Amino acid sequence: MRKKTLGLALGAGGARGIAHISFLRVLVENGIEPSCISGSSIGAIIASMFALGLTCEEMETKALSLKMRDIIDIDLLFFRKMGFIKGMKRESILKSFLGDKAFSDCRIPFCCTAVDIMTGDKVILKEGPLLPAVLASSTIPSVFEPVEIDGRYLVDGGVLMRLPIEPLKEFKPDVIVAVDVLGDSLTGILPKNILYTLIRTINIMDYEITKSYSHHADLLVTIDQPEIDQFIVKNLDKSLEAGKAAGERALPQIKKLLGMK
Repeated sequence: MRKKTLGLALGAGGARGIAHISFLRVLVENGIEPSCISGSSIGAIIASMFALGLTCEEMETKALSLKMRDIIDIDLLFFRKMGFIKGMKRESILKSFLGDKAFSDCRIPFCCTAVDIMTGDKVILKEGPLLPAVLASSTIPSVFEPVEIDGRYLVDGGVLMRLPIEPLKEFKPDVIVAVDVLGDSLTGILPKNILYTLIRTINIMDYEITKSYSHHADLLVTIDQPEIDQFIVKNLDKSLEAGKAAGERALPQIKKLLGMK
């Protein structure tokens, strides 16, 4: 009997997305490797590294060493631009992992999502250089400037597609598992500044959109981690613990879907 193939959709969620790494590690340690993988925002970052062949151990080590100063470089002239963070540090970190690799270099087929800020169209990125595609997919509107690719100005895929389920269907996996690191993030807590107000607004719209299509996956795994601030690089070990726990809980269901004993 032919072995069933698995497609993984790794969702958006800022710092909470670090949980994707330990979720993947649970699968790998149990002999399960996806035949294709998609990502949105932080999910695109993790998925691209995994698709290239980085180990979960390598990604965990790097994640735990990150500090806010490694990522944030505020542009004092932001009022003249489309984002108040330069993004050079973020790009440098991603380049250290992705280098000049292209989608064709991935050992596992990979795609990621973005949104055209001019037209509002969903954009599926699946060919060409990895670095600009992953940067575009993880470009939070107003925080980072849009990334230009082929004349289109692209921002975070999570704006319209927190869980990149639909793009996986082109790879025709037998089973699709979507991993959501945000869940119902509408906490009822008043946002504490302009950034949080902006993101809460996006989350409200995104939550309703996500409910309408999440059932298209064969299994939706939600990683609850309310103690992790999605915009602060802190307590990421707790995010890794949450991802591992969710992976272990979902493992029996994933094995059943794949026809594994």
